[in-house]
This record gives sequence, structure tokens and C-alpha cells, in this order.
Amino acid sequence: MLNAVRRYIHREALLAHGDRVLVAVSGGVDSMTLLHLLCSLQAEFELCLHVAHLDHQLRPDSAADARFVEAHARRLGLPCSVEIQDVRALAQASQQSLEASGRQARYAFLQRAAHAHACAKIALGHQMDDQVETFFFNALRGAGLQGLGGMQPRRGLYIRPLLECSSDDVESYAAAQGVAFREDASNQDLRFRRNWLRLKIIPKLEQLYPRLADTLTRNQALLRQAADYVHQQTCQAFEACAVVKDMDQVSLDRAGFSALHPALQAGVLQKAMVQLTGSPGSLASRHVEALLRQASARQSGRLVELPKGWIAVFEPKAIRFCRSAAQLQAAPPTAITVPGTVRWGRWTIDAAICPALGLGCHDQATRERLSARMDWSTINPPLVVRARQAGDRIDPFGMNGHQKIQDILVDAKVPRLERNEVPIVSDQSGVLWVAGYRQSRRTKPTANSSQILELSAHRDG
Repeated sequence: MLNAVRRYIHREALLAHGDRVLVAVSGGVDSMTLLHLLCSLQAEFELCLHVAHLDHQLRPDSAADARFVEAHARRLGLPCSVEIQDVRALAQASQQSLEASGRQARYAFLQRAAHAHACAKIALGHQMDDQVETFFFNALRGAGLQGLGGMQPRRGLYIRPLLECSSDDVESYAAAQGVAFREDASNQDLRFRRNWLRLKIIPKLEQLYPRLADTLTRNQALLRQAADYVHQQTCQAFEACAVVKDMDQVSLDRAGFSALHPALQAGVLQKAMVQLTGSPGSLASRHVEALLRQASARQSGRLVELPKGWIAVFEPKAIRFCRSAAQLQAAPPTAITVPGTVRWGRWTIDAAICPALGLGCHDQATRERLSARMDWSTINPPLVVRARQAGDRIDPFGMNGHQKIQDILVDAKVPRLERNEVPIVSDQSGVLWVAGYRQSRRTKPTANSSQILELSAHRDG
């Protein structure tokens, strides 16, 4: 078995010479065998090993497991980190299962320990039978292609050197080498779904398919290859579809998204949320299904509520992921010093006074930079930049009468959730400028204008 693990480590490039490796050791046969094997390879790979154990406090004898691991590490001359977590309390607080809470607590502890001891790898004792359980567990809970592919030999800091070893291989090696370990009674507890699969379902299947583990392991390798290819294509598709990407929103070109193969669309939606939240798997299957349903309906103005206060708004040409209206707060009114520069929300507003060098005004209606020129003598300071307010009107240049700012933004097809982000510049006499859309006709420079107020606005991103 040592030679088989050595070959697997080389083939999958799990270890490099001189690696500092944190070894996750529960005290069970798998993790104790893993530790024994890595100690056997320590000189060959010039490894620096550090043992880590988390006491979940789920069993009365869990403290004895921790003492067992500490004592074993001490006999091997290895440093050992032990931490205690009340997983039952964590599960109650988070309303998750004991399995899910225990897994989260365990991986968080391993990450902390690896960081604290400068370990570049975290070795886990998962073996082939765990892969089989993972396949059925993920299949039954509706996991996608990547979930069916099971655990990877290496993912980030984590390595799994035993993935091609069966539980029989591990137990035979432990018996032959005299590897001491502790039995975990909770592994027989049928209240845990994974135990039910391992003890009740999989043995029945193995009666029908004696080489079940080998067959599934080969198929999972193929599924991981397929998942990796789909991931690459998804990343390329996302970059092609994403017309806006920043911390506050992601906009996907709707036509480009609709043209994608269905196998890529769900992944692109997930990538959009990862861009915003930094957390993979933010969208559950029900969210993805709702988004795909709205995308195929080709209707505009609809929105889908997403986790953590995000929404997706379906516009004529885009699918926009942004904060919900409840979380969007308009920036407060801000005085504009003339001359001077102020920040308002995501905008920078510049104001300057210059001599009148020519007639006319201009308002470059782009999303990146907007500007306007006004007769300074018509202005009634102080100037303020703010969001729209109920009843706001402007006397637009080139038109008779007044126009509601709400109507201007609707006619310009400004998305509803963006309307509070449009800078409105006003003085004591009323609205002077709806940046990018309308300028008050009372501010029009004439041949008699001596000084011009130049306003420009530039939006981040």
C-alpha cells in the first residue's frame, strides 16, 4: 500500500519536496493510517508534519480521542494542535444538521491551524469507500456534475493521498503495521444519513455489483474531467456575457446569455453571484431554476429575489444582479463648492467657473462621464447634488413648460433600481441638471453671458 500511495502522490502531484503538511487526525483508522504513511514518506519528501485534531464534543469519550492523538503525535516527535468546539451548540445556532455544522467547524479549524503553522498542504484521510458514499450522498441531494465527481485528490490546500485505497486496504495495512487507532461509535449511528448509506444501502448494492467501488471511482474521475471542462467553458462564457462587473452589481448581456448552451447558463449565473459575494454556491437550485425561467420568458421588469439581500432584475437587454431596494439607500444631499470637487455616492462632481468662450451648452449622455455648461449669472447658490425627490420637475432646455424627472428617467429607460443613483443638481430656485439627461433652460448661456459654470460628473467603474 505504501508504494501505491507513493505512486498516487507523484501522479497527482500532491506533495513537493520540503512541504509543510498539516495532517488532520481524528484518531480513527483512516487518519491514523494516513499519518503513519506520511511519516514513512517524510524523509523521502523532506516533509515537515504537524498533527491537528478537533474535539467536536459530540461523544462522552471525545476528550479521550484528543488525548490519544496528542500522545501519539508526541511519540512520533510531531507538534500537535488540538481545539475544542461545541458542534451541537453550533448546529442549534445555525439551524443546520450536526453533520453540516461539524464539517464547517472542522474545515475552519484546519484552515486556522494551517495558517498559524505556515503549512502549505492539509492532508485528509478520505479513501475510496468515502468516495462511493459521497457519490450517492450527492446524487440523492441533487448535486450537479461537480458534486457527482466526488472529492478531488487536491483542491486548494487540501490533499487526499488515500483516495485510491479501499477501506479493506487501509485496515489491512493498519493491522500489518501495528497502527493504533480508536473506534468511533458514532460511525454506527444510523441517525446520520451518511452512516445509513454506508451500512445499509451500499452493502446491498455491492451484493449485486461486487466491484461497485472500482467502477464508481473510474466514473467519478471521468465526471471530474467533464466538470473541469464545463468550468473552463463557463468562465469564458461569463467573461463574454458580463458587461458590468464590480462590487455592487453584475450585468449580463441578455442576448448573449440566452444564446449559451443550457449546460453553461446555470454556471454563469453562479459566477455572477460569486463575483458579488465571493462565496461559491450562493445560489440554491431553486434560485437557478427561477432565474432560468425568467430568462427564457423574455419579459422585462421582472425580478427574482436571491440570498443575502441580492436580486436579479430582468431588463430588455441585460440581467442585472444588484442589491435589493431595501438595501439600496440614496446618497445624502451634498453641497457643491464652486469651484470644487465633491463625492456623491459613486459619483465625483466637479464644478468650475470659466470665461464664456462660446455659446451653447452640452450634455454628453454617457454612463462614464457627463458634463454641462451654464450661465453663472442665472444660478442661485448654494448648489446641491442629490437623488431625485417626489414631485421633482425641470424646465428642460429646448422645450416649453416643465417635465417631471420621474417621466424623464422612465422615457430614457433608466432601470427602476438605478433612478436613485442619477445625480440631480439644484440651486435654491430648483433643479438645474439631471446629469446625462436634461438641463434647465434658464441656465442656457447667451451672447451676454460673462461667466460659465461648468459641471462634470464621473461615475466609478
